[in-house]
Amino acid sequence: MAVARNRSLRPGPVAGRHLDDGHGLWRYADRIAVRCHRCAAPGWVVRGSRTAGFRCLSCSLVLEEGNACGCGCCGAGTWVGPVRYSGRRPCGYCGHQWLHAQAHRAVASPPLEALPVACAQCGRSSDVSVSVQPVRDAESNDPYFGMPLLLVERTRAGLLWAYN
Repeated sequence: MAVARNRSLRPGPVAGRHLDDGHGLWRYADRIAVRCHRCAAPGWVVRGSRTAGFRCLSCSLVLEEGNACGCGCCGAGTWVGPVRYSGRRPCGYCGHQWLHAQAHRAVASPPLEALPVACAQCGRSSDVSVSVQPVRDAESNDPYFGMPLLLVERTRAGLLWAYN
């Protein structure tokens, strides 16, 4: 069922005020000023037609989607920002279910394979294999690689940030 809206009742724009046009944040993410995760110097994340790329203006690091370390040797993921590790398994000694492993890190490297967890039943420590997930809810990071934004300022009203 369609609902007809009377748009003539919407107030007109006020001079000097911003009027939200309803576009999502991704519309403005085609060129993003960030700090390099390796040297903390300014760099740019630029979105092309299909992929995104990063170029540092100081250490000349280049990241493309599918090239995490910048050397071209690996095809690992490109996320270098905050990550969450999680995993679970039965205890390797008493079989108690479940040993839960969770960890948060501000940067994705070096990647973790397993975390030690003490069993609540027998008290022995077992390694739990973990999977990695990027944390994309951090507002002051770029959405492609997770690097910290360059244009960030703390104000009385909270954190103010901009892509470009």
